[in-house]
Amino acid sequence: MDATGKISMTRSETPIESTIGKKKSSLLNWGMAQSVKITDNLHFGATLWWNEFHFSQFGFDLIAMMQGAYEVGRLSSFHGMGSSQWEQKQT
Repeated sequence: MDATGKISMTRSETPIESTIGKKKSSLLNWGMAQSVKITDNLHFGATLWWNEFHFSQFGFDLIAMMQGAYEVGRLSSFHGMGSSQWEQKQT
């Protein structure tokens, strides 16, 4: 499977433990870094995702930015959001 990575920021009122390291989840699917405390009830971290659709999501986000229609936190297009695994199941 071809996959593209995406790094997303996380925000939480409580600390987030890392999923990265020995005897934890594999980075082949996703990983979450330990959060950094900003204030008593504000913690920021990062998540790394590997999915087939992240490349098309990135491309459509760029198009939306060029058109002045990009909105943070919103999906710019549903095109390409499927998976070749889904297509193979239907045949």
